Amino acid sequence: MSFLFASLVLWTANNNTQINTSKTKEMFLGRLNPANFPRLSTPTGSVERVTSFKLLGINFEANLS
Repeated sequence: MSFLFASLVLWTANNNTQINTSKTKEMFLGRLNPANFPRLSTPTGSVERVTSFKLLGINFEANLS
């Protein structure tokens, strides 16, 4: 788990909240190889790794197209 994500999980636990893993997505941008990185997970479940998603009507693609 990355340091920043671990900090986020700790902050949510300290503030009596939790990350909604059904709405949280992980996406690698550019030429990074996702196979070289461990999957993100929380006490409530793991975060879905995607190559594209739509947010507020904008489509985001991992290849930056």
